[in-house]
Amino acid sequence: MVIDSVIGGYCSQLIKRAKLISLQSSEIISKTEKAAFSELINQSTGMEKDELVVYYRLAILAESTLIQYREQHIPKSNA
Repeated sequence: MVIDSVIGGYCSQLIKRAKLISLQSSEIISKTEKAAFSELINQSTGMEKDELVVYYRLAILAESTLIQYREQHIPKSNA
């Protein structure tokens, strides 16, 4: 999924201690993507649903971590 690539890219920058992380907007995962994810979860059952819920929570956790990192470490003029 695209979310996987975006979050992976930002996390790679953190690991490599890049000077700055360039976040393109205030949110990493758009409302449209979150709604699509929720729709997939709602349409799924059993193990597939459980896996999607875990993946969604991981994506939201990574997004929150990156946003918090930006707020604490990146000057507002660069964000």
